[in-house]
Amino acid sequence: MIWAGAFGYANLNIGKLADTGTIYRIASITKTFTATLLMLLVEDKIVSLDDLAEKYVPEVVNIIGYGNDTKFTLRQLASNTSGLRRWSEMSDANFGPVNGWVQKTLSSFSSLRFESKPGQQWLYSDVGFCILGLALERASGKPYMEMIKYRILNPLHMNNTFFAPDSISIPHIAQGLYNADGVVNKRIPKSQLQGLGYGV
Repeated sequence: MIWAGAFGYANLNIGKLADTGTIYRIASITKTFTATLLMLLVEDKIVSLDDLAEKYVPEVVNIIGYGNDTKFTLRQLASNTSGLRRWSEMSDANFGPVNGWVQKTLSSFSSLRFESKPGQQWLYSDVGFCILGLALERASGKPYMEMIKYRILNPLHMNNTFFAPDSISIPHIAQGLYNADGVVNKRIPKSQLQGLGYGV
């Protein structure tokens, strides 16, 4: 490393400045990891891009409107062309600890709808990537988070990248804020620190 620096605040509400040890939520950048894992498993001949998601996650039949003309593939999930909405209509769809993401995903299907038929248009879908992550977990027989760690993070020496922060890391996590009625002062709930519950 030649140079390192930090700017802004780790916690604006208490005036805590960011430093080079501040840890930030990467949120949907995790989707890049999921897509990379998909391609690794394709190389391993464990899955095919054009496998139907229902092959690994048969529970998708519970999605509202699922049928012969709305079946979607792993490729479509990874390219956001599955036709699925961004989130389900479940009230707490994007909250909760990371260790509950599988059950959260499965529970969301009964309140999840299609915006279009698969392959017709690009629609950003968080829950679509959750289905993809679950499909890869089941196809490989290994936990999703474990595969991300050992097949992507460790080989790239991304030693400060993780799903669930430990007691040593928590004090160094930046407090996120979001826009609420035009004022950027709404604190992101601690329940979202571990990746929006099922936002893999």
